[in-house]
Amino acid sequence: MPRTWNPSPQALEKMLDRLSRLHALVYEVDLGDRIPRLVRIGERLPIYNKIRPDMNMLAFRLEPLVLTPYLSEIGGVFYATRLGVQKGVVSWVPDGSMAHLSDAASLGRSQKVYFSATTDQAQLWLERRFARLVGARYRSHKMLHVDQYEYTREP
Repeated sequence: MPRTWNPSPQALEKMLDRLSRLHALVYEVDLGDRIPRLVRIGERLPIYNKIRPDMNMLAFRLEPLVLTPYLSEIGGVFYATRLGVQKGVVSWVPDGSMAHLSDAASLGRSQKVYFSATTDQAQLWLERRFARLVGARYRSHKMLHVDQYEYTREP
């Protein structure tokens, strides 16, 4: 007989808290057809730049929150730098299945698309990902009796 695991109420509360924070990681992307879509970041891969660490990139795929027959997935890879995310623009290299959204001649070439966070938690999560990419370390300091947290390259 399989053994079941019943978590304690505290463990369950922590798990539900983590899930609720993940639900806030929603972004908005415009693939060039002026229709904003709600998405989540799926697979991601850091791309390091040893000469200029501030230009490290994050390559990722996006998963739409609302699936439709015309957009059951978003094909292609998105490339973002920290500065690009702050400006709300990332690069997208679409694949062949996205020909209806992008110019057929531009397949395989990068396109600029608008990308923004829908919540403060989502923006903070992205900022922390890029801080880790540049090798920044976590540090907190008190300012006006409130803890301020930041990632810095200096300890």
